[in-house]
Amino acid sequence: KTYPHLILDAYGDADIYEAVLGTPVRRVEANADLGHSTWQNVPVNTSRKSLRDDNSPAWRSLRQTVKAAKRRGKILVCTYLAFSERIRTEFDVEVYHFGRGRGLDAYKDIPTVIIFGVP
Repeated sequence: KTYPHLILDAYGDADIYEAVLGTPVRRVEANADLGHSTWQNVPVNTSRKSLRDDNSPAWRSLRQTVKAAKRRGKILVCTYLAFSERIRTEFDVEVYHFGRGRGLDAYKDIPTVIIFGVP
């Protein structure tokens, strides 16, 4: 039997993994300091259906938000897979699509993250 060396799960429970894998699991917690972070919510509908319309308030808001955020440096936009290539080319930003995976640290040097859609 082969066991994973590492399980990344933000909401995981070691007891569940032990039951499924049949072997002891050591739990390790990682905490991040978000004290210097700022948060902004743009209250517009970002459902897949609304994003099919290029003139929707969501697209207008994304354009405004990206333009303002680019003054601070690189940007990562998290969105639906269906819109990821369009956003990458239209805005010249890094893109991470929902469901791609967890625990990736490839974007740690990007100061601004915009979540565009409903994960």
